Amino acid sequence: VLDELSKVETKDIRKDIDNESTKEITLTEQSRDNSIIKALVIAGAICVVIALIGIAINNKVNTFYSIDSQYEKAFAQFENEDYEGSIKTLKHATALDEDDTKTQLLLADNYYMLEKYDESNAVLYKLLEYYPEDPAIVERIVNNYKAKDDYQIFVDLCHAYADGLAEAYTDGGKKQMDW
Repeated sequence: VLDELSKVETKDIRKDIDNESTKEITLTEQSRDNSIIKALVIAGAICVVIALIGIAINNKVNTFYSIDSQYEKAFAQFENEDYEGSIKTLKHATALDEDDTKTQLLLADNYYMLEKYDESNAVLYKLLEYYPEDPAIVERIVNNYKAKDDYQIFVDLCHAYADGLAEAYTDGGKKQMDW
């Protein structure tokens, strides 16, 4: 009877040990599965962060190399009377496209606002080589000389470009100047 009781107890103990082992294996597998899931979630989050950083950098680079974005930035600086900042931005824009007329005109206007008339004229005379009939360019040059009280060059320009200046001062409701 003792033998049989011992056998039954041994079987029960073995069953308990087997059940405990199975529970431990199941818990270990669940723990491992949870760790894998956590690792995948973390890896996914890292990938998303890297992608967002890449997009932000790409947008910044595209803006940095966009003549239109640089012009808009420079124009906003000009409107806020940050002429030095606008000049810096426009020099960068000019490096991107030295033939962009609106960028050059805004650069000349910034120099004018800082009373750097010679620098303004240097930009404008370069433009005048390509656009000799553009009254806006001639008008700006004349305004630079007027601001410097250099009336002889002012008079010479008025005679040389009288038609263009007359057009500039009669367009858009402006009154013709007394030459």
